[in-house]
Amino acid sequence: MGISLPIPLFYPSYSSLSDENIWSNPSTFEPTRWIEKPDAPLFTYGLGSRSCSGVSLANRFLYIFFVRLISAFEIQSSVVLDVDPITGCKSFEDLVSSIKRYKVNFKARDEFALREVLRR
Repeated sequence: MGISLPIPLFYPSYSSLSDENIWSNPSTFEPTRWIEKPDAPLFTYGLGSRSCSGVSLANRFLYIFFVRLISAFEIQSSVVLDVDPITGCKSFEDLVSSIKRYKVNFKARDEFALREVLRR
């Protein structure tokens, strides 16, 4: 009788997010594509029984965080940011890709309004 060992399987979610059958220009950074196709497949949080149970909560928090960040600040950088998931990652050897570090400046869009909100 043989021994059955589990085989680790890694799903390359980047390839599904770059599917030319779904997106007209998959290699271009276009956040508005999700507005145009809100039901497009998204595999960032895994699939099936092993998917993240907190996906709805995480997406809501991320939405609130980024909307508030973008509405309150203008994000400035002296270099062009590489947002490509292949060339913009720190290391190709990691199982989870992490972006390269960049220095950016956050300039308040309305400093008076921001101070009022932070004072509360």
